[in-house]
Amino acid sequence: MTFNNGDAQYPEIIIPSNIGKYTIIAQIGSGGFSKVALGIDPKSQKKVAIKIYSRLYITENNMISFLEHEMRLHSRFDHPNIVKVLDVIYEPEYIMIVMDYYKNGDLINVLTNGTHFTFNEKLSAIHQIVDAVNYLHQRGIWIRDIKPENILFDDNYRPMLIDFGLAKENGMASKTLCGTFLYIAPEVISSPKYNAIQADIWSLAVTIHIFCTKKFPWEENSDAHIINQMASKKLEIDNQTTGFIKQILEQCLVFDPEKRPTAQDILSLFDYYQHKRLIHPKSDDLILKSKRQPLPRINTKKAHISKDISESNFLRRGERIRRFPSKLYKICL
Repeated sequence: MTFNNGDAQYPEIIIPSNIGKYTIIAQIGSGGFSKVALGIDPKSQKKVAIKIYSRLYITENNMISFLEHEMRLHSRFDHPNIVKVLDVIYEPEYIMIVMDYYKNGDLINVLTNGTHFTFNEKLSAIHQIVDAVNYLHQRGIWIRDIKPENILFDDNYRPMLIDFGLAKENGMASKTLCGTFLYIAPEVISSPKYNAIQADIWSLAVTIHIFCTKKFPWEENSDAHIINQMASKKLEIDNQTTGFIKQILEQCLVFDPEKRPTAQDILSLFDYYQHKRLIHPKSDDLILKSKRQPLPRINTKKAHISKDISESNFLRRGERIRRFPSKLYKICL
């Protein structure tokens, strides 16, 4: 069997029964030019996820440099909320990347399988995600593809960032249109040059909004309409989060990238929130509902409010994103 890419055809990826020291248990995922297998180390009983790439496909489509770049970046990361690459195995037909296995899947899976997070659990997960983003930004690395599919959850529902195939380093300015377009910042669409770290903050905020509400922070409409509204800076932001999280997203989801906080700024707001909770340990309403002591704001700009977005539409779109991430939604021109 073969799989197609335009006019070209490539042999189907056949998952072997053993990869390196790992025994293969099952296939757990697939993409346009890769498959993901669940493996186990017979000695330690440690389970791993093994992403298997067609070597012919990535070579003929000039993708080998992206893959090797991602592996070089991964080898330098040391953060509790960034997925670790355990091994890279090269075979004549395949290149295989061995990573830790997270049985709870990605954020889309967590949101659609009925998992419930308390307010404090959401805060904890968001703080960990922001801390991982800040870790990368502080090292001059911008991600350019923050989205729910690139956040996995471990057995204890600790979030883990994954997939740095579009990440860049050593600077902030970018001229490349990259990312998954429902999450990319407006300036990435409309400007020939943009600050990629500031663009990451927009993508982070959209992802956080989806985590908290299961909805995009704008009125449901056609994808083309949303892109046009973004490019013209007429997209009405409908921030449906509450309290502390709402105040964070109000500062992140602004069209002027210079007015967005950095990841470090967001962490500072978390510190402020924790300080207030220590002063008022029994008063959740202090931050959630009261306006008597608002959080300090960074280049504040109020977002406009538009109509509600139905959860069912989000779930349908989430499934579309899951099925067709490379062809319909992921762009790098």
